[in-house]
Amino acid sequence: MKRILSVLFALVMLAANSITAYAMPQEAQDIEVKSFNFTKDCAYIEILIKLSQDSEDYTAYNEANMKKYSFDTKELSEYRDKDGYVSLSCHFKDNFTRMDIKKQKYGEQIVSLNNFVLDNDKYERSWNATDRMKKLHEIEPKFKVAVLDKNGSVIQTSKPFELKNDTGYLWSFVNYDVKKNSIELDWEKNPTILEKAIYTILFIIVVAVVPVAIAAKLGLLFFNRKKRKAEKELKQI
Repeated sequence: MKRILSVLFALVMLAANSITAYAMPQEAQDIEVKSFNFTKDCAYIEILIKLSQDSEDYTAYNEANMKKYSFDTKELSEYRDKDGYVSLSCHFKDNFTRMDIKKQKYGEQIVSLNNFVLDNDKYERSWNATDRMKKLHEIEPKFKVAVLDKNGSVIQTSKPFELKNDTGYLWSFVNYDVKKNSIELDWEKNPTILEKAIYTILFIIVVAVVPVAIAAKLGLLFFNRKKRKAEKELKQI
């Protein structure tokens, strides 16, 4: 019986996890760029955002964030490409970013991990700014990755990307090959029809079988207790 209950418990946990994943698709809690294959002149990784100056989330200059960078930030603050993209670091209100390229080993690669939605300016720790991410999910802007040289000048930009597509949400890194100027996004996948059917079957099994198994277990415990009591009474005669 213990083995059966263990199996049923495993089924309950599997079904619960599957149903949770189906009902609550995961959204990215930050925008983190994993860059690699660096060129000699790249010094900073930046995110550009398509954000109107009329937006309540736009600021003319995010001084609290930009004061920690050593280059002259005036050029970046005035930058707007031909498609209307501006610096996220400079112009997204109440937000902090990490633009410095800090190379580190990640598996077999040498990469830099740069986060662009943080709730404070401490470089050594990564505090996700969930309120800022919630706002970004609401306004659904488009972004580009940008490479800056040591003077803070934009030397190249990637193709646009968004936080959501037809298959699901961005859930992990924005993988950026600097030399090839190409990005690859890690998407959370929405369940297929087959996966939805499996989740439904698991749910039915759990709902139908678990109460019966619990009732059977309680009945067995009651029966065994009654049996032991009867055997004890017989021994006393």
